[in-house]
Amino acid sequence: LVGTTQVLCKQFGRYIGWPSIAQAPNGDLLVVFSGDRDGHVSNDGKVQMIRTGDGGRSWGPATTVFDTEIDDRDSGVLCTAQGTILVSWFTGPYGGPWQGHCAIRSTDNGLGWEDPVPTHITAPHGPIQLSDGRLLFIGQRPHCSHGEPGDWNGSPSESPYTVSIAESRDDGCSWQ
Repeated sequence: LVGTTQVLCKQFGRYIGWPSIAQAPNGDLLVVFSGDRDGHVSNDGKVQMIRTGDGGRSWGPATTVFDTEIDDRDSGVLCTAQGTILVSWFTGPYGGPWQGHCAIRSTDNGLGWEDPVPTHITAPHGPIQLSDGRLLFIGQRPHCSHGEPGDWNGSPSESPYTVSIAESRDDGCSWQ
């Protein structure tokens, strides 16, 4: 497959964006993304995933990992050293307030999912794992997307947005 180009997922008449990839403990490649959207900026995104078990030669259909009535986007995926699949994202309507930064865990190669937990911050592609096992998530808090709130032009010292770090010492079950 090296040097080839392949369409992994197409949703006719829909917009797909912001993919991330990880390898599950069973060897499957997992790609998560914001899918089934009206467009880049819309209130209907879902956290979706596709998988391949044959090294990328063929891909299964998109399955929805998480979906609220508003926009779920900027999903990331990580396979931890313990074999947990961790998917992160943020939820927030365009033109409205931020709703939440979350992650969801799977301990069965991304087939079933636990309840989501707040991560307090967000960044496309999610957290990383450090050599001591801790998960580190560096991102924005709260999330600002496409000039919301409207065209922030205040001084940096007055900005409502910060670059923050969240840490998990329990394989993504909780974040501080």
